[in-house]
Amino acid sequence: MSKQENHVYGQFVAVHHALLDCEAWRALSHGARSLYIALRRRAPRGRNEVYLSQRDAEREIGSSRKPIARWFRELEHFGFIVLSSPHCLGVEGKGKAPLWRLTECGKTSKASGKGVFEPGTKDYLRWDGTPFVDPKERGEKTKPWQLRGSQGGDHGDASGGDTSSPPNPISGDHGVAIQRH
Repeated sequence: MSKQENHVYGQFVAVHHALLDCEAWRALSHGARSLYIALRRRAPRGRNEVYLSQRDAEREIGSSRKPIARWFRELEHFGFIVLSSPHCLGVEGKGKAPLWRLTECGKTSKASGKGVFEPGTKDYLRWDGTPFVDPKERGEKTKPWQLRGSQGGDHGDASGGDTSSPPNPISGDHGVAIQRH
């Protein structure tokens, strides 16, 4: 066996038993589990920002883009991933995929003054038991840059009110809808 072949067979993706045993993991679909493993595989050492485009996931998992997009939303709902940086159009006019933060992993690139690394937030352990219902299937329009209140923290308005229902629009002076909070 050559040195290069030994290097290829020596790589693996580590998934902790605590993650596999949690209720949120059991509630995931098989496709979302496969996508998480693909994301975990790409987590670079020392950082926790994972880049995986839907096209690359499509090739790796062997599925079409529609279910892969759904599985990204599912992983976000259960608290396994959090959107770190949304997709965008690059300077050269070429699209860039979003960056995801795995809540299982902490930041290992920079330590505190005492040399302690930041642990993972493990938002999936705080999953409240609500089943995943895809907003696209309900007919809602979602934009990937708008965080949907993942388990990582409530991204609602600052008033702390209920953000589960849309605000009531009222008419303004110029016929423009004003939202009442």
